Amino acid sequence: MQYPKSVAVTWQTSFDQLGEPARRLLRRLAWLAAAPIPESLLDVAAPGAAADDDAYTALAELESYSLVTRADAAPSFTVHRLVQAVTRSGADVAALTEALGWIDAAFVGDSQDVRTWPVLDPLLPHAQAVAGHADEAGIAAPTARLMNASAALLFGKALHAEAEPLMRRALAIDEQSFGAGHPSVARDLNNLAGLLQATNRLAEAEPLMRRALAIDEQSLGRTLTAP
Repeated sequence: MQYPKSVAVTWQTSFDQLGEPARRLLRRLAWLAAAPIPESLLDVAAPGAAADDDAYTALAELESYSLVTRADAAPSFTVHRLVQAVTRSGADVAALTEALGWIDAAFVGDSQDVRTWPVLDPLLPHAQAVAGHADEAGIAAPTARLMNASAALLFGKALHAEAEPLMRRALAIDEQSFGAGHPSVARDLNNLAGLLQATNRLAEAEPLMRRALAIDEQSLGRTLTAP
């Protein structure tokens, strides 16, 4: 994207004055969505963070330079999309990998249990954003898992049109990474087949289920039961 040169100059001036923990945090935040970020994410250990890093102190430092804006009504903050864009332009793949692992570690829980939704819902746009960046960069893991987890939450909310492309992309990534006969591919096929079944596309769902069954039989062996 194009942004004014003055924005880049202002960003660089502020960035140069940050301590290293605040710089690392900003580099991770740059790969997330422009949506509000729950402060509870800072309680999750991020890959690459030093043992003595204090994420809340780093956040306060970013706020003091107007690089983040904390909300008044909720424990959350935002990073302006221009700040994110400029930060990403100077970041390397390591920062993206750290952000991906960070969100992946935070985005856990049974998506079918509505009690997990207050935790997962605020993270969903960030899971989708960082997974998209990682996919563009050719990072397979844990990109596919995060896509599947995001799709499962959307599926649980009956947002089928949003869940389906994530499921299909996760399937393609795992097929390329592990091969067509891997158990992870069988899981992905089952997930997608379940969505197709729920949206009354049974003719499309059946061959995926049969393929998943064949992979499981090859991996685990046939289980014979008495009639």
